[in-house]
Amino acid sequence: MPIVLIADDEPNIRRMVGALLTAEGYEVTEAESGADALAKTKEGEPDIALLDLMMPGALDGMATLAKLREAAPDLPVIMMSGRAGLADAVSATKLGAFNFLEKPLTPGAFLGGHLVSGHVDGVGEVTGVRRGQDGGAWMSIRAPRELLRYLVEKGSVCVDGVSLTVAALDGESFAVALIPHTLDVTTLGETEVGDPVNLEIDVIAKYVEALMDGGGA
Repeated sequence: MPIVLIADDEPNIRRMVGALLTAEGYEVTEAESGADALAKTKEGEPDIALLDLMMPGALDGMATLAKLREAAPDLPVIMMSGRAGLADAVSATKLGAFNFLEKPLTPGAFLGGHLVSGHVDGVGEVTGVRRGQDGGAWMSIRAPRELLRYLVEKGSVCVDGVSLTVAALDGESFAVALIPHTLDVTTLGETEVGDPVNLEIDVIAKYVEALMDGGGA
């Protein structure tokens, strides 16, 4: 099982990103500082590292990146930050970072759900809408096979821009349980059988897949 090291001083970030990756079938190791990240890497080298740019202590993100490149030259590293600019991204890339991922919220904010960019990965078709007595609904969606492989039960998916939990999954489709509030405030309340819906998967899953396929070489 591929191992992903998440190095971030914010527990919410580690918990949220770790849950997403675990749901996708990856083993997660956490580090709360640059020094901790280096120690975890030397104990058992991970396959990929997600590294926060702004960490306290003598080793911030950039310094940790430099040390990781020395200790594990073949380790792909993705930098993450909620307050960085273009200059930071360029500097990280020059130091050997595989990519630079901008956090959607500030580090002090509560994070939940999953990471998406607003880009459509594919189009699905609604195959069933079953209304419940509580005002909610169970919606079944046929999706392209190349997207279904990213989905797991209790994982996340974006349907027409709405972040939802996968309630059921088979070889051709998945289902989501919609609460009354979601039906009231989004276009999903007007969606019917046969309608197309835009789908997006979690962005971290895409980065991890690219790295595991050799994209960091």
